[in-house]
Amino acid sequence: MRNFLHKLLLLVLLLSSAISLSSCASSWLMPYSSDLGCRKDPASGYCGSVSQVYKQSFIDQAKMQNQ
Repeated sequence: MRNFLHKLLLLVLLLSSAISLSSCASSWLMPYSSDLGCRKDPASGYCGSVSQVYKQSFIDQAKMQNQ
């Protein structure tokens, strides 16, 4: 009986691991959208990589200070 419970527990753990790592559970593991399209207001905003936007923020800040 004890050997059976160990095997059953192992089976349950393996199955739950397989399910959680499968593509069916991908939305549970990563609930954010994978759409990488740039959606900004036409009048404002900036689309670019993180490093580009970071550099641009310093340029914009310097322009505002010089005005």
